Amino acid sequence: MAKFNFKLEGLLKLREFKEDQLRNELGEIVRKLNQTRDDIERLNKEIDEAYFSQEKVLASPESAQMARFFDYFIRGKKEHIKDKESALYSIQKKYEKKAAELAQAMGEVKVMDNLKQKHFDEFKHENDKIEQNKIEEFVIMRAAEKGK
Repeated sequence: MAKFNFKLEGLLKLREFKEDQLRNELGEIVRKLNQTRDDIERLNKEIDEAYFSQEKVLASPESAQMARFFDYFIRGKKEHIKDKESALYSIQKKYEKKAAELAQAMGEVKVMDNLKQKHFDEFKHENDKIEQNKIEEFVIMRAAEKGK
């Protein structure tokens, strides 16, 4: 029996490679997305801790100098959060774009896989037909030999 040879195997491998590469890139984007969310959460906790510390400091007599520090600290953290939220939005847009690219690449691979399966089925059908013809020839030759 002859070996099945898909003529577009190179293209299929290339598309599968592209799909894998897009999956890896999407994974990296998800990692950045999660890291940015964690950073925002951490910054919000730091602000809460600063407010708590500010309340403690304001209870003491030398609180005026420290009150300004907390105000600057909290403003800085809030600006940092705005920056992180902006980065988060940008990363989410990248994620959506990459997810769309991955969906398209997966579709292309699926089409190629279906085409490969169709060609394989045709190849198998043709081979089965050839094998059946050989068997029939063999049976006919045997019958002819016994008839002599």
